[in-house]
Amino acid sequence: MNEVRYVSAKYETNIHYDLDDIAKEKGFNVADIISVETGKWATLEIRLKDGKSCYIQYTPNGDETDWKWATKEYFYDKNYDNLDTEDVKYEMEQAVNRMEDY
Repeated sequence: MNEVRYVSAKYETNIHYDLDDIAKEKGFNVADIISVETGKWATLEIRLKDGKSCYIQYTPNGDETDWKWATKEYFYDKNYDNLDTEDVKYEMEQAVNRMEDY
C-alpha cells in the first residue's frame, strides 16, 4: 500500500487524487495509509493505521456525470507507473482485516 500515491476513479469522467497533497493538507503521513477506497458520490476514504479515516469529497463542476459510484479504480506510484489493482486491493483488505481483529 505504501507504493500508492495517486488514485484515479473512473466515472464517466476521471477524478484524480494526490495522496501526498492530501496527507500534507490533512496532517498525516502517507506511510500510515492502510487503504483507500472510492465511494458513493465521488468520495475518497483514506483509512489510517491509527484507526482514523479521512474523507475527501470531490465537488462536481455542474456536468451531468453520474457520480454515485465509480466504475473502476486505478492505482499509481509516484512515477505514475500503474500498480496492479487487484494486488493493491488485496493488500488493503488484509490491512483492514488485521486492524479490525484488534
